[in-house]
Amino acid sequence: MKNWKLSNKVDTYAFEIAFQDPDKRLNFIRKLLEYYNACITEIKNIKRKMPKNRRHSLFFKAKTWLENILKGPKASAMMVVQYLEQVIENLKNDIIIKNEEE
Repeated sequence: MKNWKLSNKVDTYAFEIAFQDPDKRLNFIRKLLEYYNACITEIKNIKRKMPKNRRHSLFFKAKTWLENILKGPKASAMMVVQYLEQVIENLKNDIIIKNEEE
């Protein structure tokens, strides 16, 4: 099993343990998704402010910093967003099925 798959399973079980009520779990995960989307937006803002002109004195330092430092958190946040969107969809479907059974 890949590390990210294991991490996703652990997160799913942790959500279930921490929030046994599906509605509260859904609300928390939506807030968490909002947080990670804000992180991605902020990373894009930082990237937008970096020098674009190759003649700028900080261009190469900024490019190196972007590739070595900022690239990892952005990729991680984007993966988490995809995972959380899937969890939200699954949880909404589970809630609908549970409500139909009652």
